[in-house]
Amino acid sequence: QTKATLYSLIDELKSQYGMNANIAHRIDQETSGLVLCSTNKTCEREIKMMFQERDMKKKYFAMVHGDFKEEIVVEAPLLRFQVESALVRMVVKVDERGKASKTSFKPLEYFPDKDMTLVECSPYTGRQHQIRVHLFHVKHPIIGDPIYGVDVRVADDYLNGKLSVKDRIKFTGASRLTLHANSVE
Repeated sequence: QTKATLYSLIDELKSQYGMNANIAHRIDQETSGLVLCSTNKTCEREIKMMFQERDMKKKYFAMVHGDFKEEIVVEAPLLRFQVESALVRMVVKVDERGKASKTSFKPLEYFPDKDMTLVECSPYTGRQHQIRVHLFHVKHPIIGDPIYGVDVRVADDYLNGKLSVKDRIKFTGASRLTLHANSVE
């Protein structure tokens, strides 16, 4: 769901550090937490190269549906689809024709009253929506995810800007994605 942003992080960076300042990597729009920024093109290239060479290690926290019992590593190839005419435009799916993708998941705490688990997520690769799709793949979608782990009509309503906050909470468990970029090393 794309919304016009009047003033964003990139605007503030350029205001503070000049036109060569930039965001050095991406996180999903609703993901909270750390974002690495650079003040010049040289640093930006070096940071992007570290991600490309897998010299950067990232960890995320996610709150997921259900009792996530054991630490696991998911190696499931991801394929990006761009199907505008379909009922729902699922951006990424597990598919054997996709790019190699690997994420480790470690359950930290289960909350039985909510049937939710706090999970530490460590992606080894950096594919679009990787953590979200891998968690959906192992039947523990992220709380608040309006695309992966919901009925296609709910996802379609979200992508078309028609899903109310009340309905999002009803169908996903939260008003926003409960995924947090916790550390970068």
